Amino acid sequence: MIPLTFFGFNPSYFSKLFTGLPSIFHIHVLFMIMWIAMILVQPFLILKKKTKPHKAIGKLSYFLMPVVLLTTWLMIRHSYFNFITDETAKLAREGKTISANEMIINAAEYMNIGVLYWLWLGIFYTLAVINRKRIVLHATYMFAAVLTLLGPTIDRILIPLYINYNLNVNFFIVTFILIDILLAALLIYQWKKGINLKGTIAALSIYVFGQVVFFALPRMYLWRLLIDPFS
Repeated sequence: MIPLTFFGFNPSYFSKLFTGLPSIFHIHVLFMIMWIAMILVQPFLILKKKTKPHKAIGKLSYFLMPVVLLTTWLMIRHSYFNFITDETAKLAREGKTISANEMIINAAEYMNIGVLYWLWLGIFYTLAVINRKRIVLHATYMFAAVLTLLGPTIDRILIPLYINYNLNVNFFIVTFILIDILLAALLIYQWKKGINLKGTIAALSIYVFGQVVFFALPRMYLWRLLIDPFS
């Protein structure tokens, strides 16, 4: 996961580390690295039956995750205004104009995927905390939360390929399918082992529902109502 994450974010962040990026970029990455380190250490502690350190680190996440979600929200908000600025400049160069309402709709559509992964992360982390004393449910929801890392990582790897080969396909579906396959594989494994499937079915259902919303509602009022707080 770590090499894949570095590779995915290298063009947009690590290769530009000393080029005057906004401070929110560095703050967000710092707390994301801390969270990734945490989720890598926690399973190891459980494997070694070190429950006290596991619980202590878990309690630290009560502070860390809200900060991760806050900095992610600020990153999405930055992208929202940056998109409007860039598109306005592009239209001016091309001698074109669009209404302010259309520009807001386009900006909201541009943010859809980021907002969706942000919601998934918050939902699954919350479910994991609520079920922290129920081992299978806690582990399942935390695994679902970790899967949200795949979206921003893989999408950044695929974007240049789709641009270079001029592919007219929504590349977000690739990561959606991968996440669904991983959860389906976990479902089959738990079924064969006689493990309670409640958490995995719930996680897969939440992901699939979000994916349907992503493709079906981007220009509808309810989705714009959800996006508006970011502006």
